[in-house]
Amino acid sequence: MRIVFFCLAAVMAGFMAWSWFDPPCEGGAMVASESECRAVALFDAAFCAKAWARTEALARSAGPTLQTQAECNDRYPVCIEKDPQGYGPKPGGWCLVRAGNEIARIEPKYELKRR
Repeated sequence: MRIVFFCLAAVMAGFMAWSWFDPPCEGGAMVASESECRAVALFDAAFCAKAWARTEALARSAGPTLQTQAECNDRYPVCIEKDPQGYGPKPGGWCLVRAGNEIARIEPKYELKRR
């Protein structure tokens, strides 16, 4: 019985360590604005302009959708209208990953409201 307990504890500790040390943006960089994107050594102005042109449409369609703005504001610091309806969090930053001259991945990162 002790072996089962220790194995379970080891698995849980391993998962917690993995989630704690997991990089937030594997293979790219986290940025909050186009100017911050241009400051990252991995990206140039043309790449940042192309990536940033897609962020607004992604912000309106990706992530959680809540029925009312009040419900959204209870959980997230800044909310926006979502497509086709409802409200959702405005991304606090973006994970941008480059593949050559193309965009490999653009992923929104959300912040929860601190209580």
